[in-house]
This record gives sequence, C-alpha cells and structure tokens, in this order.
Amino acid sequence: MKKIIALFAAIISFASIQAQTTKTYKVGDYYNDGLKEGVVFSVSADGTKGRIVSMTESGLLNWSSSSSEKLKLVGADSSTDGAYNMSKITAIQGWESKYPAFEWCLRQGEGWYLPSKQELSEIRKNKALIDPKLTDPLTYYWSSTEQNSKIRTGEYCAWIVNMNNTTYYSGKKYMQPVRAVAAFDASKPVAVSSSKTYKIGDFYDDGVKKGYVFEVDASGKSGKLISSFIGEKIHWAYYRKDQYSYTGIDNKKDGYLNQCKIMEMPDWRDRFPAFEWCAALGKGWYLPSVNEMLTIKSLIKDLQPKLPFSLKHHFLTSTEQNHSGSSGYYVCVVNPYVDSESISRGKFFGSSVLAVCAFNSTVQTAAPVKKKYNVGDYYDDGKKEGIVFEVSEDGNHGKIISLVQSERMPWCTDPDEAAELIGVNHDTDGAQNQAKIMQIPGWETKYPAFKWCVDLGEGWYLPSKREITKVQQNRHWIESKGVLSDDIASYWTSTESNRLTKDEEVCSWKYFHFSGGVDSDAKTSTAHVRAVATF
Repeated sequence: MKKIIALFAAIISFASIQAQTTKTYKVGDYYNDGLKEGVVFSVSADGTKGRIVSMTESGLLNWSSSSSEKLKLVGADSSTDGAYNMSKITAIQGWESKYPAFEWCLRQGEGWYLPSKQELSEIRKNKALIDPKLTDPLTYYWSSTEQNSKIRTGEYCAWIVNMNNTTYYSGKKYMQPVRAVAAFDASKPVAVSSSKTYKIGDFYDDGVKKGYVFEVDASGKSGKLISSFIGEKIHWAYYRKDQYSYTGIDNKKDGYLNQCKIMEMPDWRDRFPAFEWCAALGKGWYLPSVNEMLTIKSLIKDLQPKLPFSLKHHFLTSTEQNHSGSSGYYVCVVNPYVDSESISRGKFFGSSVLAVCAFNSTVQTAAPVKKKYNVGDYYDDGKKEGIVFEVSEDGNHGKIISLVQSERMPWCTDPDEAAELIGVNHDTDGAQNQAKIMQIPGWETKYPAFKWCVDLGEGWYLPSKREITKVQQNRHWIESKGVLSDDIASYWTSTESNRLTKDEEVCSWKYFHFSGGVDSDAKTSTAHVRAVATF
C-alpha cells in the first residue's frame, strides 16, 4: 500500500512539474517553438493554445493570378476559419501558380495559412500589442475570404482588411501584401532539430533539397540555395511564337514569382525549357531573377572555390525585357566573370541555367515519410532501376533513364515500312509512340529499338525527342552516377521526322551525345538505345 501511495505521489509530482514547465502566452507575446515564429494575436483561457501572425509579410501579390479562376467562386467563403479556406484552395489542380497569396503563406512552413476576414480583424483589434514585436508594422492585407460580388470585368472579389480602419473587398486580380497565420499548442512537446547553421558557400542537404548557400539570414538557418549542378544549352523559350512575343515575366527581384507566372501558362513545360529544367529539380526550385543572379555574381570569390562546376558561363535569368530585335524579345543574361552587370539575349539562344530554392534548416523530427526524388537521384523500387531525369514538384513522380544501353541497332529493319511515315510523331511522350509501334503486326522483329526497351521490363519505352532532350539537359548530373559515359555515342528517339535522306528514306530523330544535339537520320541506320520509364 505504501508503494502504491508513493507511486501515486510521484505521478502527481511529475504532472505538477510538467504543468509548471508548460509555457503560457498572452496576446502580444513573441512565440518561437523552433518550427513556427510569430506574435500571438489569439489565445485560450489557459494561455497554452492560440494563433500567431507571421513576423514578416510578402510583397504585393494577387489573390488569384489565373484568368479563369478569377471568374468563379471557389468556395473559400469562411469568414472565421482561414485554414478551411486554405483547404479549398489547395484542393485545386495547380493551385500553387494560380493563387500566389495562399502559396506564399504555405511557403512559410507547415501549418501556415492565409487568414480569414475575422482573423485579420482580430489582429487589427490587437495591433497596438502586436506591432512592437514585428519586423515591419501592420498595414493592409488580403484575407482568404471570398466575397460574392464582381468588379466591372466580371471577376469575383475577396476581402481586404486595413489594419488602421476599414475592411473592404476588391477584385482578386489586384495586388496586396500578405501576412500568414498559424495555430500553436504549447502543451504539446515539439521535437526539432535546429542546431545547424549555414554560411555563404556551405553545401546544404536536408534529404529533399541540396545545393550551395548564396544567401542566408542572421540566424544562419534560412536563406537561398543554388543548384548543385547546371544545365547547358537550354532555351528560355522553345517555340517561335513565344520567342517573338512579350509575356510580362519581368520581375527583377523575385524569380519565384516569375516562375509561378510561367507555370500558370498552358503547356508551359514544353514551351519554356529553362523554367521546366528548374522545376524538374523538385518543389520550390525556380529560375532566378536578374537581381538574384547579380547577387550570385557579387559572391563569386566566395562561391567558386566551393562549387563542383565553373561559373564561367552566360546564365539565363527569369527576367524578361520588353524590347525586341531580329532575335525576337530579349531576356536578361548574367555572366559572373564579365564586368557588365547583365546583357540582353534572344530567348532562343541556348545558355546555361542555375536553379534557386529557399531553405530553412529548422526542421521537425518526424516519422519516416515517403521518399522524394530529385533529378540525378538513383531510383530502385525493386522492379525498375535508373537515374531520375524529370520529377514532379512534390518529388513523388517522374521519369528515369535506364542504367544500361544497347549495342548499335536500326530503328526499323523492314525496308518498306522504313520508307514510310507510320505516325509515331509524338514529340513529348515516347510511351504513346511505343503503343503505336506495338500495334503493328510483327513489330518485335521489325522495330528492334522499341523491342529492346520492352525487354527491360514492364513500363520501359523508347524516349521521345523532347524526353531525350531533357536527359541531355541533365547530362552532367546523370553522368556523375556513371550513366551516359563520355564515349561518343548516338541514341535513337521514338519520334519520327518528316525529313528525307538524299536517298529519299524517311527519318527518325537521333540524339548525339558528343555534341548535345538532336538530328534526323534514316531509320535503317544504327544507333544505341536507352530506355525510359515513369515512376
């Protein structure tokens, strides 16, 4: 009985200690649990739970930048719960590029969201207590709450809260600053790893993003990275219509906003290779603005000794220039080793590309999550094995190139069929070309390049012209894994060409490894084969 009483007393004592050590908060207090940092604007009666507003605010952002989305109500209509509105927005396909105000909030970290109309009003009510703790004083901000009213152009509105006086609504296309909010619960322990700090030139690898630090805050825990490899001979715009037109991607400070505008455009991955190359590295990577590239240029003495590649290149920026010449419209290009700050270059010129991404080394210790991939990663799921050359923003989906290659072989062995166009002309999707070939009677013997890919296993196919071009763009990283050796080699694509040889033979496209180019050749000629597959 004494033991039970003693044990009970110990439990009570431990609980008492816990209760004593749980920090409590009041409105206006600074909050930092290692994951979220802000100022308390709402709190429970016991002071352990509540909501915080972010220390910083965004630049001017659209509530919605999508022409089609602005013309409809999307259900983000809660006046009290911004998290509910956020869930409605994030359920929309491609929301990251369509809703910049919401995307900025989520970029602050897990749990952050765009506050509702009432949440912003609550912040305004406590402005005198909150302002002294913030980096910049409160002004006026987008809320996440839609308003069922339209402006003259037929676009729906959302509410704006002025921290000095009024609340009003405006068309979603207009630009306003944003503050994020997040909930907290001080009664629950938070496990974090926040000890590591970084300086200019340090290599960063959190298992998802890897690169070299070129910008860092005073804490050493957040900043910006440049990619750990570069792309070469990549166009800003692929199609002539885009090369000769002005698209308005002209932000000089924030390349991420330029990237978001590009990603809103139809078929942007095919139209804008430099932006696609950056996005293929994973979520958050983007083509830097001219000012971001100039920052990298100013740090060349600190950065170059740390980098595995040379900065002696002309690097594309995401910043477009509103003037044209014989080369169409121009973009800003920066060479860190040239005295001039930046030069103009036509969008069709192949130039080098660096990607940029924000980082925050304060991370939560959590259970293992589904593996995410970056371009250049080794992939093996037990069925398919290869190197990633294309990846989705979340890192969960993409394409790999096979570790092995064939001996030289013809695209087609049948003289009659080789002399005709058979309709395998898809420029971007080799799987569609493969499916057409497999419908031809006796294809296994007539089309050895396609047969070799199928023999590797389920899901492998002969890459299209654009797919093999993406492999070429990421050649540096793939070669670092021992794939695509330095040997002079040419590879078949699955895409037919309507060009004819001098003997009037129908051609298909070939990728030439040693030159980095793609050209057509007769289907009966020979080349090596590499297969690709999706994951």
